Amino acid sequence: MKNFIKKTGTALLAGTIFMMLGCVNHKASVRQSFLQVKKSIVISGCGADIQNQSERKCAEFMRLGAVGSASIVWNQYALGGEPTTLVMTADHVCHDSNTFSARDVPPHILKSFSEQSGISEPIELIISDKILTLHDNNGTKYNTNKEPVLRNPRADICIVQSSINRNSLRLASEEPSYGERVYNVSAPYGMMFPNEAGGAVYTTEGLYSGVMKMSVDTTNRNMYTIWTAPGSSGSPILNENGEIVGLVSSISTLPWSRMRPPLVSVASAPSNVTFGPTLSDIKLSISEAVAALRRGKPYVHNGTIYERDLNKESSSTEGTNNDDSNVPPILLYAE
Repeated sequence: MKNFIKKTGTALLAGTIFMMLGCVNHKASVRQSFLQVKKSIVISGCGADIQNQSERKCAEFMRLGAVGSASIVWNQYALGGEPTTLVMTADHVCHDSNTFSARDVPPHILKSFSEQSGISEPIELIISDKILTLHDNNGTKYNTNKEPVLRNPRADICIVQSSINRNSLRLASEEPSYGERVYNVSAPYGMMFPNEAGGAVYTTEGLYSGVMKMSVDTTNRNMYTIWTAPGSSGSPILNENGEIVGLVSSISTLPWSRMRPPLVSVASAPSNVTFGPTLSDIKLSISEAVAALRRGKPYVHNGTIYERDLNKESSSTEGTNNDDSNVPPILLYAE
């Protein structure tokens, strides 16, 4: 009897250690598949050439930087060549629906730009270039194709192509259950400290709170009580097996706007109420991205509602009734 108890206790201890090691291993694997997204946006000022009023002239007005998050969701290795990798992030990270108006710029700055560039007013501000790069936890930088392989604006999903020799994350077979524990790996506020040993990459835990409809212009959104912040956009939300169940798309800033704490900007405040596309939307987007890759033609997921939105150049991540309570957590700064 004593031998039986001893053997049983040893087996239970071994099983516990095995499960703990498995949990550690898959979390380390998630870190290897996580990427930080850095975007450089060039804003140009355009108008009539002062020397020749009949000619249109443009010059760089300013350069903005943005930081988001992403994960590897598909990888096809090529013998003797670079792998083909698909990386998933939020659509508002890889695509800019924002408009820049000269009306928002102080007159003396426009006048100075006009004199230096030789462009007469009125000046129109446009996005003239965008560069998207991916950065892993070891400090390696990867370039991406100029155009995303797939955009699903209504679900706020974007998939870009690169060549990263790392494993992809698995997709969960089903949506999480209400109250199920989930966790998130991301780079809030751009916080990611890479090194050869794997670096420091932010991770946090929370709970799945169910599915909801945010507005008529978006697909259903999953809700999580998990802490995220600007820079977390596009990061994966995972179950305890390390499988993707969601994606960080937006956060609720209602508590901050009601409390109005000093020295805290609502647009930059963290939140433990996070929203993202459903697992079914993620699965559909990845399968469509693989098909688009094989066709050799980028694809924008079509649907009557968001086609109307694209024509209006409106953001698909606005809150209900155009309320700004749900702010896309992307970190934007001047370079």
